[in-house]
Amino acid sequence: MAVFLICWLWIPEVCMLLFLGISSYHFGQSQLVDLNFKHKLFKIISYMAWGCFIFSSLFYFGSNELEQLYERYPDFRLFSRILAAPLNGVLALISCLFIVTSLIWLRSKGLLKTKRLILELAVIAISAISFYHLSLIISFLLYFCIMHSTRVLLEEKAHLSQLGVAQHWKDFLKLLTPVTVLSLLGIFFIIWLSHIEVIACSPMYLLVIVTSMITLPHVIVMEGFYLTRSQPVTSVFETTRSGE
Repeated sequence: MAVFLICWLWIPEVCMLLFLGISSYHFGQSQLVDLNFKHKLFKIISYMAWGCFIFSSLFYFGSNELEQLYERYPDFRLFSRILAAPLNGVLALISCLFIVTSLIWLRSKGLLKTKRLILELAVIAISAISFYHLSLIISFLLYFCIMHSTRVLLEEKAHLSQLGVAQHWKDFLKLLTPVTVLSLLGIFFIIWLSHIEVIACSPMYLLVIVTSMITLPHVIVMEGFYLTRSQPVTSVFETTRSGE
């Protein structure tokens, strides 16, 4: 993590691209992992496309707020080329078309039920509408806390219940507590380094760094979770890994 922190201060644009790429894959994986894509490359591209749609549409519709952030936090302007509205508008359109086409193709092959297709299209529509009408931060938090985190937590809880490790929510929360405490300590440590000016950056820049440093280990852990999960798990949309 120390190396990752140094990289953020040394090559910030590269780190931002990696952060967005890793996060895009994770968002797509958590949303589509139970679908039967058959081909690994098609699956990976679909994961990336889903996450790319979330981020690019968020940045496109929130371009005015991003401009305000650039004015308030000059060092955050380093990322203006990556978060540029025209670029993200094109990426949002391309990734959306790819995801919708992929879902329709899976339905045509009998690998996806109509109900699931409608649910996924509804998530895409709701996400885009919320990004358009709500503020940048609020719309992202709604997506992250409700559509993403809730789904992941339910799948983790269901899997651990199947293994007999956490039959009840209190047992599940006990398992989460040590990792949560370590994450909070890490966040406070980085904030302290900023406070004593060891890390010289604005609060917005610091927020991006902290978020990325939490995201990276989380994505690694979840990748292992999805790879080793031996049984289908009922998700928040009541689907199985087969997508049927």
